[in-house]
Amino acid sequence: AKMLWDDEYLYIGAYLEEPQVWAQLSQRDTVIYHDPDFEIFIDPDCDGVNYFEIESNAREVIFDLFLQKPYRARERAFVTFSWDCPGLLLKTHVDGTINDCRDEDRGWSIEVAIPRKAIAAEFDNCLQAGNYLRLGMSRVEWQIDLKPDGSVVRRCGEDGKRLPEDNWTWPSTGMIAFHMPERWGYVLLSDTHVKEFTYPETRPVERLLWAMFYEQEQHRDCYLTRLESFNLPEEELARLPEGSRIEIEGGRFQYLIRVVLPDGNSLSINQDGYLCRRAAK
Repeated sequence: AKMLWDDEYLYIGAYLEEPQVWAQLSQRDTVIYHDPDFEIFIDPDCDGVNYFEIESNAREVIFDLFLQKPYRARERAFVTFSWDCPGLLLKTHVDGTINDCRDEDRGWSIEVAIPRKAIAAEFDNCLQAGNYLRLGMSRVEWQIDLKPDGSVVRRCGEDGKRLPEDNWTWPSTGMIAFHMPERWGYVLLSDTHVKEFTYPETRPVERLLWAMFYEQEQHRDCYLTRLESFNLPEEELARLPEGSRIEIEGGRFQYLIRVVLPDGNSLSINQDGYLCRRAAK
């Protein structure tokens, strides 16, 4: 996959090697990953919530939606299935014959132009040079059996149940789950050639907050409220800027963990995985 951007669009292109290209779904906003598909996830302001998902099969059938927060959230996530990315341009090309598995194909490609205004999180358009996105890409594949007429059926196991899909992702999340915005890749929007990628300056703080978030996920019956209870490695704490302090508020059903930096700026995270940045007053 490759990415570009300009004043109007974020462009993503991908080539998917595949000896048998097939796609059975034809109606927009059906659950497209029941076909082999390519998926794009974008958190435009890197806050772990309020993100977009756009996916398509080889027939250019689109499934696009907006999610208020990941499915793992304690309270059920609000998902806007009716969100259709305004101005989206999407095309696919099949390098072979689609839905005829009597021959061998080479694969299929997809090109997507996502209007920056469609995924801007702020009035001043956060998608501008110098800013970061969190972005993930996923490819879904199914194990299949071929029928004499060239069609396919998804393979079942010995118990008669359909085998689960296989997921190829950029980057790796470490779990069989992809609705984890904090595990997606960092994308730096640059208007000059960048010889060496650098992470945001606040990444050490974000790493610590997410480590504490994962620990809290193990204590949903009663969240931790004392720093000592997290058993944080000294090397993680040492990555914080000197003079930072950690504050924990909350109780049984909700919490807020805040890291206040020496300059007064702060980053915090709550039980929904909302990563909030606050400037000093």
